[in-house]
Amino acid sequence: MLKAGLLGIRGSGRTSVFDTLAHGNAFQADGTGRFTARATHLRPRDTRLERLAEIGRSRKTTRTVLELIDYEGVGLGDRGGRQSEWINSLQSLDLLVLVLPLFLHSDSTTGIVQSLDETFAELILADLQMVENRCARIEEEFKRAGRAERSVLEEEESLFLRLRETLESGHPLNALALSTHESHRVRSFGFMTLKPLCFILNTSDNNVPAWASLQKTCSEKTRVATHSVVGFSAAIEFEATELPSAEREEIMNDIGIASAPVTRISQALTQTAMHLTVYTVGENEARAWSIPNGSCAIDFAATIHTDFAKRFIRAETVAFDQLNTAGSLVEAKKQGVVRQEGRDYEVKDGDVMEVLFSK
Repeated sequence: MLKAGLLGIRGSGRTSVFDTLAHGNAFQADGTGRFTARATHLRPRDTRLERLAEIGRSRKTTRTVLELIDYEGVGLGDRGGRQSEWINSLQSLDLLVLVLPLFLHSDSTTGIVQSLDETFAELILADLQMVENRCARIEEEFKRAGRAERSVLEEEESLFLRLRETLESGHPLNALALSTHESHRVRSFGFMTLKPLCFILNTSDNNVPAWASLQKTCSEKTRVATHSVVGFSAAIEFEATELPSAEREEIMNDIGIASAPVTRISQALTQTAMHLTVYTVGENEARAWSIPNGSCAIDFAATIHTDFAKRFIRAETVAFDQLNTAGSLVEAKKQGVVRQEGRDYEVKDGDVMEVLFSK
C-alpha cells in the first residue's frame, strides 16, 4: 500500500483538503511520535475493475488502497523541537502531497511561483539538515575507523559533500545525476527532494475553468522530474461532501469539475509513484493490485503471496481492453489473446493475470 504525506504551509487549506478526501473516514496514524496525525484510506472508483467483476461474475471487488496522512500541528515553515521528529516520520513515506494555496493570490501564475519557492525552500532546508548531520557523524566515525572502513567513509563523505553543495545552491537533490550505487546509498535517508511529489493547486471555484492551464504552468516551473499536478477547490469541494450524491454531482458539473476529488488525487498519486494497476479475476473476487512500474511477473506473484513466487510456473495474461472486447475469458482464449508469460515478463498497466504455481 502506497503511503503519502499531506503537507502545506499554514493557511494553505491542507486541513480542508484532507477532510474533503477523508469524508469522515479518518483514523489515528501510526508511528508519529510526539505529535498526532490523521490518516485516511483512499479507494478510488475503478471502472475497469467493475467491468471485470461483471465479466467474471465475481461476488466481491477489492480496489487499490492509498493511505494519506495529515500531520496535525506541525508542517512546512514551522520551527520547534518536534520538527526533526516530524521529518523522521516523513522519511518512510512513498511520496509527498504538497498543497499550494493559489486562492490566496490574485495572480495565479505569481501564486504558483511563490508557493513553489516557499515549499522547496522548506524541503531543501530539511534535506540540508539531514546531510549536515550525516557529514558530522562521518567525521566522528572516521576518527575511530580502520583502514578499510576509512575508504568506505571517504567515498560516502564525497557523495554527501556533493549533496550539500547542491542543496546550498538552492537546488533539490533530484537535480543531481546520481549513479545506481549512489541512489542506493542515500535511499535509507528518505530525502524530501528525492521523493516523488504531487502538487495540489488549491484554488477558488472561479478558477476551476483554468485548472488545465494552471497545472501546465506548475509542471513547467517545478524543479522535480517525478511529479504530478492536480486542480482542487477545497472550499467548494468540502461543502459538496455534505450534499446528497445527485445534488453534489450536479453542482460539480456546473462548476466544471468532472471527477470526484478522491479519484483525481488517487490517480495522481499512482502516476507520481510510478505504479501501475494489474487485475486478478475469479468467481470469489475481482481485485486490483498496485505494483511499481517495471515489475515482472514474478514480482507480481510475490505481491499476491510469497509462495506464488517460490512455486511460480507461468502467468496467463490478457490485456483489459482485449478481455473487455471478448466479453469472457473463454472467448478471449478462443480469440488467442490470452498469453502464457514467464517469470521475466514485464507487467503492463491493465493486465489481467492468473498466476499458475506448483502445489
